[in-house]
Amino acid sequence: MTQALIANLLTRLFRRSERNLYLRRIEAVLAGRLFLCRMQIWAWQIGGKRYCEPFASFCIEGSYIVNRAFLTKLHLILAAFMFPAVLMFLVTGALYTWGNKGAWYEESATVALESPFAGQSDAQMQALAVSELEQRGLPLPSGKLAIETGDDASLTWNGAQAEIELSASADPMIAEATIREASFHRWMVQLHKAKGSTAFKVYATILASVLFLLVASGIIMGLQVKSLRGITIGSSVVGALAFIGAVMLG
Repeated sequence: MTQALIANLLTRLFRRSERNLYLRRIEAVLAGRLFLCRMQIWAWQIGGKRYCEPFASFCIEGSYIVNRAFLTKLHLILAAFMFPAVLMFLVTGALYTWGNKGAWYEESATVALESPFAGQSDAQMQALAVSELEQRGLPLPSGKLAIETGDDASLTWNGAQAEIELSASADPMIAEATIREASFHRWMVQLHKAKGSTAFKVYATILASVLFLLVASGIIMGLQVKSLRGITIGSSVVGALAFIGAVMLG
């Protein structure tokens, strides 16, 4: 009897889809799910249905369903915020696949030493590299620094915008330096290859998480809509098969 009266009232107030939504919530109250649903009805009573929307994520049987409107907004915000980085990774990755890696502007130089190159310590060789880069107005490389001492002494310092290599020459008091400055395209490729700073690596990790959320939220929204459920599942299966096929052929 109570449900019939409520259904009749809701029919007068809302469209059928909205009526069914609120009726399910009230049925949850009648079933004993009081805490969540009382909050929903209280919000509904004091301000109308728009104040009740934040509670639409909670469903009957005490479980949680994802609010499609919230997912749509989250999808939009994340996509817009991460679009520049996604575009950079997509463009550099596609070009790199076809062999277009960007250009390095390379320079060779000799460095006069106060002591034999083979006897230089790690700190001394790093100081030489820093000095050569600073003379040319280049930033310090953001990647790995590898130093070998002894008879085969050498220094290799990779990065996104600049790189430098130091090696021994025929004269023990002179070292040979190779300095490379990246073009803008190569700079982006180096970032794509994880040659950037720790800060950019953290940002790239966040980007990967956001991409997963975008894909996952899109699939969830597709599964929630009955008319789209079939195409969502079908596309997921075809996509998985296409990936496996590409890997096998590759």
